Amino acid sequence: LKTAFQNRKDLKAIEQLVESESAFLSHNKLKIIPNINLTAGYKKQLDNHSGSVFQLNFEIPLFKRNQLEIEQSEADLNFLEQQKEYLIKQIGTEVQASFAKLKQYETLITNKNDLQLKNVFTSAAYSYEQGEISLVEFLDGLNAYKDGIILNKGLEIKYYQSFFELENVTALSPINENN
Repeated sequence: LKTAFQNRKDLKAIEQLVESESAFLSHNKLKIIPNINLTAGYKKQLDNHSGSVFQLNFEIPLFKRNQLEIEQSEADLNFLEQQKEYLIKQIGTEVQASFAKLKQYETLITNKNDLQLKNVFTSAAYSYEQGEISLVEFLDGLNAYKDGIILNKGLEIKYYQSFFELENVTALSPINENN
């Protein structure tokens, strides 16, 4: 589960979106303070009056500036954090379900080894050779052996599929990737 949280690209992407929106909110909060510019200089007029000049510039409105953008950023940040929490829960559920499925198939495979399908075939062949069963019964035994092999291979396929599904949800790759 820890590996999935570290490796999942969708979780990394939403974490970066949360970080970006948080920075945007901080930027919007800084824009509450109006820009104030003070300029000083020397001025000479045509009527031979001269002197120092001071100029003070500030943006209006002075109060409650940028409130709409701040509220929008807070709402977006809250939405992204809720999406992140939902994604974390979803990843946890996916990993647990995939792991449970893998363990289930692993248990079935270990129990499958107890079935001894070869015994079905050898006993059917031996009984047919000895004349204890008819050709139809021998073919039934052969079909049971064939069906057992098909079920075993299907079980192995499902085991490997669940293994790759677990790798997929934990974002592990059998190939070494440097991402």
